[in-house]
Amino acid sequence: FIQIRRSAGASGHIFTQFGWFDDNSLGCLSPFTSLAKSTRYEFWREINWEWEKDKAATNLYGAEKVNAIVGFDIFVAPRKTKLPPVKVDKYSCKIDEVISQAEAHPRALVRNEGLFDTMIGQLVHSSEVIPDLWQSFIELMTIIRDCRGPVYTRCPPAARRVLKQMIKCVKDNPGIPLTPYSRR
Repeated sequence: FIQIRRSAGASGHIFTQFGWFDDNSLGCLSPFTSLAKSTRYEFWREINWEWEKDKAATNLYGAEKVNAIVGFDIFVAPRKTKLPPVKVDKYSCKIDEVISQAEAHPRALVRNEGLFDTMIGQLVHSSEVIPDLWQSFIELMTIIRDCRGPVYTRCPPAARRVLKQMIKCVKDNPGIPLTPYSRR
């Protein structure tokens, strides 16, 4: 393989074509983890991919502590993916902050930048592992469709009611299965 690549004028480095290793792949390739990580990071730097090295994690099978990967906890034995408790707390607090700000303002206005928009992004991210959020999310978007301005979003009582339902859903955090079946 390496000789074929070198004869074609390409790099003979075994991981050169694998710039898309994610943290799960690195766990599978544990004997080559440091080599795969450096190749991945070099490639990402080359294409100016934004990422945070502090958040990179590798979970080995049977490890006592499981780190969040791409913002989700992956549980191999029970075959589940869930939001990590840190994200559950963070997202719930952001929703609470939006509700509090709306209730405190005489016209129920909430700042978009850094608050409402951030909360919306967090809810979309959460919906990947908490699909029940989509129904509430769509309801929320319907309620606020005419309430959005360039700086503030009006968050009427109906929107706050939906946000309170979403907090409960995020805190219950049922997660999704990794596999659609169980072995017999």
